[in-house]
Amino acid sequence: MQLYKKYVDLWQEGLVCAGFSSRLPDYAIRFWLEQLQKALAGRQAGSFLDVGAGDGRLSLLLLRSYSPQGTAIEVQVDSSVWASILQRYNRFDLKQGLLQEMLAGFAGKKSFDLIMLVEVFEHIPPADVPSFLDSLASVVSPNGCVFVTTPNYVVQGPAEHSSQWHERQPYGHYKHYTHQELVNAFEKVGFTERW
Repeated sequence: MQLYKKYVDLWQEGLVCAGFSSRLPDYAIRFWLEQLQKALAGRQAGSFLDVGAGDGRLSLLLLRSYSPQGTAIEVQVDSSVWASILQRYNRFDLKQGLLQEMLAGFAGKKSFDLIMLVEVFEHIPPADVPSFLDSLASVVSPNGCVFVTTPNYVVQGPAEHSSQWHERQPYGHYKHYTHQELVNAFEKVGFTERW
């Protein structure tokens, strides 16, 4: 499975954006997709949950390369962008609303083999993190995994110094985490770091 090549194919079809630059190859998105490919290596296809799915580009990539069944959650849905994805995949669902509320609706089902939190965790108010992680733990399957990317405090500094600070931008960043802070937060609800 070459995720980056599949992403380029989707870009050439006009179905996804190029990522951080206006053209491909975009080396940042290539590196990121290589990390996702490592996380998926050896995993059987299963249902996925794309939390904070944005324009759906990663959901579409997973639908084409990992599993034809999944769910996306997004707070601000652009219906015109999502229409073609929803028409093509009848085992795919899109939920609109706040992440914490949507996850609570799935609680106890343990049905997702892969959960993606891609540039999402920093948008959760720190007071809500424990309940959010409890909800997350209740929806991941027993052998499932959570793939997390988030701005790194060491590289990008505190969230309040960011142009995306939640007091400057709606749905902005509340906190930038160190690796150890992420590990500690996830371990409190029973997750273990695999990689």
